[in-house]
Amino acid sequence: MANVSESRNNQIYAEIITSLATTAAAKVEGITVLGNDNSGKKKKLHGSDVQVYFIKDKVSIDIFINVYYGYRVPDVVCTVQEHIKQDVEAATRYKVGSINVKVVSVIFPKL
Repeated sequence: MANVSESRNNQIYAEIITSLATTAAAKVEGITVLGNDNSGKKKKLHGSDVQVYFIKDKVSIDIFINVYYGYRVPDVVCTVQEHIKQDVEAATRYKVGSINVKVVSVIFPKL
């Protein structure tokens, strides 16, 4: 019975961490998180835009983003990682083990 309860708790924490990570990443200038549009509404793409994995007392996060043309990808990725780590560790009991930011595409300006 403990495994069912622990599994349910992890599922709830995964949803919370997903929300925290998406919100933290959305604060970073020059990106969009997959599954979010500019109106703030969520839309589902292929799979999930944020994935959370639990390894003992640490959490690993995968997040998929688009970067706007003109922003330096390494700088944006680093900033996304820092924001997510700070927000997740401040709001939950978990330490962040890793944050994998995957840049799916570059968004070019419309002419």
